[in-house]
Amino acid sequence: MTMIWFISDTHFWHKKIIELDNRPFDNLYHHDKSLVERWNEVVGKDDIVIHLGDFCFAGTSKIRQIYNELNGKLKILVVGNHDKSKFKMAQIFDVVVEQMIINFHGERVLLCHYPYSDPRAFKDKLDKHKDKRPVNNGVWLIHGHTHPPVNKVNGKQINVNCALYDYYPVSEQEILRLMNKAWPIKNKIDK
Repeated sequence: MTMIWFISDTHFWHKKIIELDNRPFDNLYHHDKSLVERWNEVVGKDDIVIHLGDFCFAGTSKIRQIYNELNGKLKILVVGNHDKSKFKMAQIFDVVVEQMIINFHGERVLLCHYPYSDPRAFKDKLDKHKDKRPVNNGVWLIHGHTHPPVNKVNGKQINVNCALYDYYPVSEQEILRLMNKAWPIKNKIDK
């Protein structure tokens, strides 16, 4: 059975991400190898993965190298602020978008790298990405961009930054569980 997985902010090849994010890896090689292993541990060859931005901080050949190591039949990239141009990423990923709305188990869900608002930005002038943030029209939002310490769920927003999930992709069942816990939705999770 095909599963859908969500993840963001893997920051492959990003030399400073361990220090900036306080990630528990010895070096960049260990970081990237561990993230690939964790991805492939849960994602099957026929699964769908929606990456919500900041995939890799490198040139096209290194991005393609990492991409090819990762399981998944269909890999969708919702571009983030650290991703190369949409045109370059579209040469690697199956689908590349800035944002999209999906029907997720009976709920309309917006997918965007950016949250509706950044809890760390107390004034608009501190929020350098405010023009890229989606308009909050009351639908659920699955996003990345904000790094720990932040909550997985904030209102009707679910952050899938890999650092919040021990550097694993998040299953559609876990997304449903988080949605139902925070704000009960129409379709309950099968037990």
